[in-house]
Amino acid sequence: MTEENLIKSIEEALVLVRYASREGISINTKVISAVVGAKEGLTAGNWSAVAETEFWSAYATLAKAVQPTTVVSLVTMESEVLTRPGWRFWGPKQNIPTPNILKRKFQSWALVSLAILLIVQVYWVFGNTVVNRLDKIEIELNTIQLRLVEIAKIDPNKVAEVDRKKIIKDRERLITDEQIKTARFNAQIDILKFLTFSLIKAQSGASVQEVLKKSQISRVTLEFVLNVLSTYLLPLLYGWLGAAAYILRDFTVAMRRSSVYPDVEIRYSLRMYLGAVAGLSIGWFYGFESKSLVNALSPLALAFIAGYSVELLFSAMDTFIDAFTKKNHTTRPTPPKGKGT
Repeated sequence: MTEENLIKSIEEALVLVRYASREGISINTKVISAVVGAKEGLTAGNWSAVAETEFWSAYATLAKAVQPTTVVSLVTMESEVLTRPGWRFWGPKQNIPTPNILKRKFQSWALVSLAILLIVQVYWVFGNTVVNRLDKIEIELNTIQLRLVEIAKIDPNKVAEVDRKKIIKDRERLITDEQIKTARFNAQIDILKFLTFSLIKAQSGASVQEVLKKSQISRVTLEFVLNVLSTYLLPLLYGWLGAAAYILRDFTVAMRRSSVYPDVEIRYSLRMYLGAVAGLSIGWFYGFESKSLVNALSPLALAFIAGYSVELLFSAMDTFIDAFTKKNHTTRPTPPKGKGT
C-alpha cells in the first residue's frame, strides 16, 4: 500500500474515532492509541509492520463498533452543496448541508404524492356520491310516475266523494314531489356536467324522460372514469404515498444514525417507482367494484401497505417464482449413461 493511501486510511479512522467520541460509543483505549500512534509514527517516519498490523486491527474494531455508520456516510453527512435555502427560487446561494437538501427533496415527493392523491380521492368520492344520488332520485321519479299512471286510470265518477278528494290530494302531492325531485335531479346533472366537462344543460321545464335521456351519456362517462380511477390510478397513488412514507421514516432513522450514503437519492427514487407498481398490482388483483368509500378502504389500505413494504411483496413473488424454478430443475430427467460406465 502506498503512503498516500495509508494516510487516507488513518484520516478515515480518526473520523470514526471523533464520531464515536461525539456519540458516546465506548471504544477501547488501545484501539484509539493504535490509530493515534499510527498517525504519529507515519509522520515521524517510524513505521513498521507491527504498527501497521495494530492499525488495521484497530480500524476494523472501530468500523464494527460504529455500524451502521461508516466513513462514507459521515463524509456525506458533513458535505455541503451550494444552493438557495428553503424553497426559494431566487436570492443568493448558500452552502447547505447535503442531508438538509435531501430532506427537502424527499418531503416534496411526499407532499406531491399526497396532494395528487387527495385531488383524485375527492373527485372519486364526489363522483360516486353524484351517481348514487342520481340512481336514487331516478328510482323515486319512476315510482312517482307509476303512481300517477295508476291514479289517471281511476274513473272519478265510480268512486265515492271522500275517495275522490283523497285521490285529488294524492295526485297533487305526487306532482309536487315530482317537481321537487326533478329540480334535485337537475342540480345533480349540473354537478355531473362539471365532473365530466360535458355540454349538458339542465332545463327546468324539460320532462323527466328528457332529463334522464340527456344525463345518460354523462353518467356512463363518469362511471367509466371512476372505474379507471379506482382500478388503476388510486391504487398506484396509494402505493406511491406508502413508498414516500417509508422514505421519510427511513431517512429520519438514517439521519439519526448518521448513515446517509451518497446513493440514497437513487435508491429512494427507485423505491418510489416500485411502490407505485406494487400499489397498482393490488388494484389488478383485488379491484374496486364498490361505489362506497368504506368498502374500498381495505384494498386501498393494502395498496398503501404494499408501497410501504415493497420488499415483502416482491420477496413473496420471488419465492413463488423460485419454487417453480427449483421444481423444474429437480424434475429434469437425467441423461442415460453410456455402456462403458
